[in-house]
Amino acid sequence: MRANIAVVVRLPLIATLALTVLGASTTAPRRIAIRAPSDFLSGPESQRLRAWSQRMGFEVEIGSEESAVPAGWETVRLSTLPCSIELRRRLARFPLRFEAQGFVFDGRNYAKPEDAIALAAPDASAETIVIGNSRRAVMHLAATRLFWGSDRPPEYEVLSGDLSKSGRFRRDRFPLAIDRASDSDEIAAQADFLRTQKTQQREGIRWRFRESELPALEKWEAVLRRFRHSSAASPLTVRLFPDAMTKARVTGSSRPADLSSNASEIQLDLDV
Repeated sequence: MRANIAVVVRLPLIATLALTVLGASTTAPRRIAIRAPSDFLSGPESQRLRAWSQRMGFEVEIGSEESAVPAGWETVRLSTLPCSIELRRRLARFPLRFEAQGFVFDGRNYAKPEDAIALAAPDASAETIVIGNSRRAVMHLAATRLFWGSDRPPEYEVLSGDLSKSGRFRRDRFPLAIDRASDSDEIAAQADFLRTQKTQQREGIRWRFRESELPALEKWEAVLRRFRHSSAASPLTVRLFPDAMTKARVTGSSRPADLSSNASEIQLDLDV
């Protein structure tokens, strides 16, 4: 994510925001060669990329994986998995492993359709490779890097739904190794949070919380006791979150409280 609150960013919105923030550029326009399998950009995606690039003042050339890249141009290579042998060769320098389903990066398996990764070497090669488990995930991450306007985007960036992991590589290793001081990992933070939660049934309410949130549970338990009848027809689950950011990562909402229901239960999410 590029903000403290997780949001689903659509490709047109990325381009519009970047255009608004950056305005007209006084420097030489970026020249970007996009290379992908012949069928990857055969639909409307290529037309959209061209249109957004023109608005940003970029010069974009879209071609197949095998097409030569003009001298002095940036290169962005796109592919879903499994990728070509040539692309695997280019990826050999990165700490990335392919699985039957998805890929493994920094010890974590990414096998969901919304998972993608962008990789760029810490040298002057000006080449970025974006691969993922679906075309949608690859295009989302690629558009973020192309149109967001960062002067120095991260050298690795994993996108998993609304969560991200990003940072830089150490320059003294081959294969490349993660520079731990630069690593920002929302994906691991959410996994750690969910792993430390426990479930407890109290007075007909199912609570999900961490031990440190027990005082908040007791406070809200007293509040709910006044409003909820013990014979209520629908089961109630209450999930406690320590802050708005954590709640937004898990639920997609940063509001102090959210109430939802389905066929089997009522769920209350609280930022305590």
